[in-house]
Amino acid sequence: MFHSSRSITRVKLSDPHLLRKLTSAKVGQVPDYLHRYRREVLSRVSLSEEAEESLLARQGEYETLEFYREIYPVYNQRRRDYLKLDGEGRLYHPFNSLSNGLRRFLRVDNRPEQPDWVEVDVSACYFFIFGAYLALEGHKGQDLVRFNAMANGGDLYTVLYDYCLGELMKQGRVGEVEELEERYGGTKELVKKAMLRSLNKRPKSNLSASNQHRSLYRVAREFFPTVFGEVERLNREDNAVVYRTITRLESSVMVEYLVPRALDLGLVFITRHDGVICQLQDAEAIRQLILQGFRERLGREPNVHIKPVR
Repeated sequence: MFHSSRSITRVKLSDPHLLRKLTSAKVGQVPDYLHRYRREVLSRVSLSEEAEESLLARQGEYETLEFYREIYPVYNQRRRDYLKLDGEGRLYHPFNSLSNGLRRFLRVDNRPEQPDWVEVDVSACYFFIFGAYLALEGHKGQDLVRFNAMANGGDLYTVLYDYCLGELMKQGRVGEVEELEERYGGTKELVKKAMLRSLNKRPKSNLSASNQHRSLYRVAREFFPTVFGEVERLNREDNAVVYRTITRLESSVMVEYLVPRALDLGLVFITRHDGVICQLQDAEAIRQLILQGFRERLGREPNVHIKPVR
């Protein structure tokens, strides 16, 4: 059982590695504007005591993912010095991976009232960035044009899935349609998970019989050969090349562009990798910064929507 000095995180952890993580967090090598972000914004943000009560109401041991999304942020609410960038420029701090269930406990300046938090989110961020990147690299296939239009439309996964099924039906490939419908049933989250996983695999892995999403991948690859052909080319020797390419571009907007400008506007905002949590009154200003950043870095704007934090 681990006990913090302020009774935070009194939960059972069996993995010594996770216990070490709790006590070793410290400031990493980051630019001055991120130290400013820590001082002027993150130092004002905390989780209410209700978050601890909610967490401790659950019993048993925690898996690694639960640790990072729930235990770690609660512990770090009084360790606001934790701040680091990874090799691709992604920013990590106590609140950016906070689980949905704990976001409602976020407070500003320790005030008891709950702010009207919203999330400003980039739709289908990974595929939007990758499609825009391919266009900047000079790819001009009609399938890429169609793909980028879908990515800009705000519901890429559903639209892409429906488009592929429609093309199969035009060709009389009813059996393949039935196979895909049986597995995915048009469920957006299942399609999204399958498509995102394809970005982190080598060609042989995506086309392997052991890949449960092979059928969907092969169909998407058939109708969008420019996009998935480049995934295969880039990931041929190293399955992380596409991931690193996308993440660097994402960070150039969501961290390098957005953070210093939002600080200059005096906003209270919590960065997430492909979105920002802020108060409703500041949401449009954040949204405009995201649009401007992508327009400047990639030459086009994504679909950015604002939704309440539940």
